[in-house]
Formats: sequence, structure tokens, C-alpha cells
Amino acid sequence: MSKGFDQPPGFPVVVQAIQYDEDEARALARTTATPTHRPLTLVISDPIEVHVRVVDEEQRPISGAGVDLHPTMTGPDYSLKLDGGYGQATNVDGGCLLDVRSGQTYSIRARARGYLPTKISNWNAPTDGSDTVVTLRRGIRVTGRVVGNEGAAPQRLTLRVSGVRYEANAIDDEGRFELTGLAPGDYTFTVLNRDGFPVAYHATRIDADADLGSLAMSGFRSARVRLVSPGGSPLEGTLVMLPGQSPIHIDKEGSRAMLPRLREAWIVTRVEGWERRWYRASELPDRVLLARGEQVVLHFPTDVSGTVRYYGRSFRLAPEGAPAMSVDCRASASDGTLHIELPGLAPGRWTIVVDREPRTFEVIRGQPNSIRFKK
Repeated sequence: MSKGFDQPPGFPVVVQAIQYDEDEARALARTTATPTHRPLTLVISDPIEVHVRVVDEEQRPISGAGVDLHPTMTGPDYSLKLDGGYGQATNVDGGCLLDVRSGQTYSIRARARGYLPTKISNWNAPTDGSDTVVTLRRGIRVTGRVVGNEGAAPQRLTLRVSGVRYEANAIDDEGRFELTGLAPGDYTFTVLNRDGFPVAYHATRIDADADLGSLAMSGFRSARVRLVSPGGSPLEGTLVMLPGQSPIHIDKEGSRAMLPRLREAWIVTRVEGWERRWYRASELPDRVLLARGEQVVLHFPTDVSGTVRYYGRSFRLAPEGAPAMSVDCRASASDGTLHIELPGLAPGRWTIVVDREPRTFEVIRGQPNSIRFKK
């Protein structure tokens, strides 16, 4: 079955492709096409069965690998991913069967424990009945052990690995951990206690299998923290612990908090309408003085056309010399520009990460902080 849509000049048209099989009809795509005049034809064919094999670098089969198939549609001015991606697990021979449609373009993603994930883009089903072979490269193996102040193995810990994964059960009862399938790169390994507070930290470059040795947990200090305005009025708010972004509520009378002595642990103040401040947890004062935050609007060029509103979109934000944290804020796109309204910020230099690209800007007290960025 195929359907053709004639696109009126100067007007966007919403195109919906429906794929039918014996049991159900599934909506595959919905997109706004570019406002130009040309026919847009979607062709849907009967499914065919394709055999996919997942092997390692020595061409040995990998059983239990996950294989995800995602149909895509591409064109001169648009590219979109259709719904309907699904996964299969490979058998003992490293193979699995996938139902695809002739003429449809797909992306194939394969992953297995201990290996680096692999993606094949713009894949079409072979017409000669041959197998599609996906080769996975073995990743790096990292081991280590977390020890307490007395050398004993601590309990109920979580391991956070920067930019890779969040391991909720990676650390066993003896404090040992083993990670596999890592790519070469710079990593930070942060150990969080059951309250989500960082208690151990290690940063290193990894290019081959490595043993990090023993990661010693830091102690805590007890502090009664108060948040106050310039006039001395008490404020109610939250302290956010980094890494991990675990919250600590502070009421107007002040609240007692257990703060890690770990130098890499940071505290961020979060009080509605007041500036956000970053402190090392070991240096947080008992009396935190906050001023009214500056309102900042950032404008970025974007490829989005028309008007789109984002509610609660999260961006990573940090002042100079401090780690970034996710910040929910209002954002919208119109006329090729992305507008981001940030919460109250303190004067100084800041960095925001938008679409994985860090951008630096400066906030000035009492000035209209509306800042435009170029591509």
C-alpha cells in the first residue's frame, strides 16, 4: 500500500504514516514537513525476515546481545525517527531474526555486557538473503574497592561514573566493584552513601584495563545551616549536594545537616527568587547570606522553525570554577532562536551546556542580562 500527499505551497503539512500488519495498525511517524511545494510519497511494503549476527573482533558469536531496530525516514530537508523500534536478544550462535520492510531505511544498535555499543545507520535489508553481521569491540575493565575509615567494607553504596552510567548495585558487600565495557577517556568515579551524598571520589584517565585500588571514604561534619537575606531575615530553601544532586531541606529556623569533608563534594543553594551559590561542602558557612538573583535570558540560534514551548527543560549550568548541575527552566523557540530564561543568578561568569556544547556568559548586577549567542 502506498499513499501520496501533495503539499500546498507555503504551508506546513502534518504527515502521518500508518503501517498495517495482520494484527494491528501502528502510527509510525508525525512530523512537520518543510514549507515547499513537492509531492511527498510514503511506500509501505510487506515485512520480510532478516537474520542478524553479533560477533566479537575475532568473529566469535556473542549470545545474549541486545539488538535494537529503529526505522528512519530521511529527505533533503528533514530526518526523523519513527516509533516502532524494538529489540531482540541473540541466541547461542549470536543470531536473531528481525522483521523489516523492503525499501525502508533503519538504524541497528547492538550492545552486550563487556563490549562497546555499536550503531549502524542508514541500513537497508539485504536483497540477496545474506546475514547482516554486527561486530562489537571489547571495552575496558576497571576494578576497585571502597573502604571505610577503619578499613572495613561499608554497606549500601552506589557508584556513579561520569558520562557513562549510574551503577546502583555495582559495589558488593565487601566494597568491591567491577565495571566492563568502558571506552578510553577521562573518568570520575564517585561513591554515594545511602542518602545520596558523595563519600569517595577518584578522577583518572583510562586507556586500558585498570585497578583503581582502594577508594577511602571521607568523614562528615555536622553543621546547623541557616539561609538569610541581606537584612538578616531567615529564608527557607534547599541545599543541593553535588555530585548526585541530593537535596537537603533548610527551614527558616535553620536545619542541621551532615556535610561530607570530601573536597570534591559541592553544595548549591536553591531558594525561589534568590541567587544560587556554589560552595565546597567542606567550606559551607553556618550562615549563608543570599542576595536577590539577577534574571537572565539567553538567546541561541536554532534550526527549529515556527514556535515551540518547552516546559521544565533541563540545562546544565555552573559558575566559573565549579561543577555543573541540571537546572529546570523555561525555554521556547521562535523565528530560529532558542530563548532560555534562567533562575536568579549571582554576578560573575557562568557556563551553560546547550546541546552538549558549553557556552560562557557574564552576569552583571543591575544590568538587563539579555545575551545573544552566535552559531
